[in-house]
Amino acid sequence: MRVQDNRETVSFLGVAIPETCTFKRVVGYGCPGCGLTRSFISLSHGQLRDAFDFNAVGLPLYLFVIAQIPYRLVLAHRIRQGQSSWQLSQVGKWTAFLLPILLITQWIIRICFAWI
Repeated sequence: MRVQDNRETVSFLGVAIPETCTFKRVVGYGCPGCGLTRSFISLSHGQLRDAFDFNAVGLPLYLFVIAQIPYRLVLAHRIRQGQSSWQLSQVGKWTAFLLPILLITQWIIRICFAWI
């Protein structure tokens, strides 16, 4: 894939990939989640600056998602052993509260700086 005229294209066909964000297509600005996939891909390649440019909340969300892998493996092991599961209700509540606020805040900041 390559970027051509600010659009991603399939390189051997030269065909533009359609925008997938309806909000961006209708309003002209990306939604709060726009760029998260590209941010995750950049983080997986160690490109922190690019990841931040795609979506500033990508890093904390990426770390949260990556942390789920060992957490779920240990939790599954504990349950198989007949042990009780961990109660992380406070962490879950804070995460469910904080991540949407971070996404919306960075979205508003991005829109405000787009006018400058």
